[in-house]
Amino acid sequence: MAAERRVWLRNAQGQMIAPEALPQTFRLVDLRDDPYRSLVFFTRDIGYVRPQGGTPHVEMAWAYWLRKRRDPDLSAYRLDDVASYRDAVIAAARKMVALRDNDILVDRMTALSLGKLPSFDAKDGLRKVAREGSATQPPGALVDAVLYKQRFVEP
Repeated sequence: MAAERRVWLRNAQGQMIAPEALPQTFRLVDLRDDPYRSLVFFTRDIGYVRPQGGTPHVEMAWAYWLRKRRDPDLSAYRLDDVASYRDAVIAAARKMVALRDNDILVDRMTALSLGKLPSFDAKDGLRKVAREGSATQPPGALVDAVLYKQRFVEP
């Protein structure tokens, strides 16, 4: 599986792990938040698109690259506030599209192979992800995630 890149053998800090260190179960209560991986989820269609037939670990590779650079520095943002989190998404997406196509992020994976977009145009993507809820539309994923954190996650 490792040779075919079907398993991500890095922890949330980006350090290599042995296959035996992978969780034995995948229950929601056993999972921990990886703030950079979560951030990358919201940059989809803003900083990158999921490539057809590409690596199954696109978001983890992008998160690894952002974390390694500490750019954006997530301590500068309030991830429990929609406007601040939105600013972090914009900062990360701008870093992604600024890469050259052949820049290597991790393990021989290039920015282009990980779906890097050619330019930054977040208008439609941010409108969807940061949309407030209404009687006819649910909130966007970013708003939903922040509301969840505010209601259920201990500080």
